Amino acid sequence: MSHLLRTRTRSYEAFRDSLPTNLLGLDRSMLEQVTRRVRLRRGQTIGGPGEPCAELFLIHSGQILTRSEQLAGIQAINILGPGELFGEKALFAPGVWDGSATALADGEAFALAAVNIPRLAIHYPNCVTELLALLGQRISRAESLASIRAAGNASDRMLQFLREMAVRFGEPFGDEIWLPLRLTQSEFAEILGLARETVVRIQSQLVEQGMIRRDSRRGYWLRQAGRQSIPAQPSTRTRPDTEIGTRISGHFDSR
Repeated sequence: MSHLLRTRTRSYEAFRDSLPTNLLGLDRSMLEQVTRRVRLRRGQTIGGPGEPCAELFLIHSGQILTRSEQLAGIQAINILGPGELFGEKALFAPGVWDGSATALADGEAFALAAVNIPRLAIHYPNCVTELLALLGQRISRAESLASIRAAGNASDRMLQFLREMAVRFGEPFGDEIWLPLRLTQSEFAEILGLARETVVRIQSQLVEQGMIRRDSRRGYWLRQAGRQSIPAQPSTRTRPDTEIGTRISGHFDSR
């Protein structure tokens, strides 16, 4: 029992030490007081249309696929990562989900009850500024994905989408970029506004043209050349095994 307690204590201390030092303008001590830790498992869904939405979720690690209904029944889809938030309907009465959020990978988030935000705003006014900045970022990135979705050519949609994800989630390893992105073909189709059969056909064409080699279970490799927006500093992490990744050759340079 004492060994189990020590193990749990070390686990909590490691998590506490990993907390951001200034998330939403809050220090670690306040962050511990007003949020709860949420472990995310790949495939787990949070919320659903019409369900109560009483908490904001601040992503600490992992990736989240969000879906929400917009005007005229149009569905907005976004992919979020560390430092971003979802569950923003908690800020608006009556606090009801208009969509859902699904974990694309294992990760963690902080759940912040909406009822705590007015008190935080009084004592931590920067909290409101940070929230507005994150919401603005959400809108900007949603617009970017919408513009990709509107591209006329299905192949262009696929390539532009992978470029966008590489800028946001890619990690340099020498002259290549590792992009951890675990989407099914159906999810690709949903995001890009294509039929699943079209996604299969386009991906097969890209493979035949030698432009990509894929392993949808783990992610993609992109060449570093021409991607100036990704930091040039190489990662200190261990390079993922190339046998379980996907290598995309130099067709992703800016045009």
